Amino acid sequence: MTIIENKQRAILASATRLFIEPGYSETRMQMIAAEANIAVGTLYKFFKSKPDLLNFVFTATISGPETFANQSELFKPTSKAELLTRTTTLYQNEQKKLTTILVKTHTAGSFTQLLTSLFTAFDRYGAYFLIIERNQELYPTLLDLYKEYRQALYENTTRYLTTMSDNGLISALLQPKYDAAMIIDEIFW
Repeated sequence: MTIIENKQRAILASATRLFIEPGYSETRMQMIAAEANIAVGTLYKFFKSKPDLLNFVFTATISGPETFANQSELFKPTSKAELLTRTTTLYQNEQKKLTTILVKTHTAGSFTQLLTSLFTAFDRYGAYFLIIERNQELYPTLLDLYKEYRQALYENTTRYLTTMSDNGLISALLQPKYDAAMIIDEIFW
């Protein structure tokens, strides 16, 4: 890993943390630079503005581990429309993965697969979700999309738990929708 990649990773980590808490509007570029242990000038060498840095955080999170290998894509400006399109695709793909688990596997071991899938999704995209949740004024359309995604998680997990209970693979559940909400909320918070 190069020195530049190390700096970019440090910037990504500090910006992500600070955009979540204390929040995007309260975070200053100087705070990000200090936490990343770089000079403010170095931060501005990579990013002209805080919105550019937010774009970087979202792009890096959606793109995943290969982000730093493709520098031209990483620093290419992303419009709100493009971000919405990429996020929509991301949510659709994650729902397909989850649906495969929920529909095709109604066995005792599939509950482990469900939890693994949910934890994996949150591990990869959790920072993105939290930034959107904690900074609702930034991108209302992304917030609405996230709420739809989360609602689909609740509904799909409720159906799954109901089927598992009906088939005797797990104990009978009085309120599967509350059990599903508890599972999702524990993982996603």
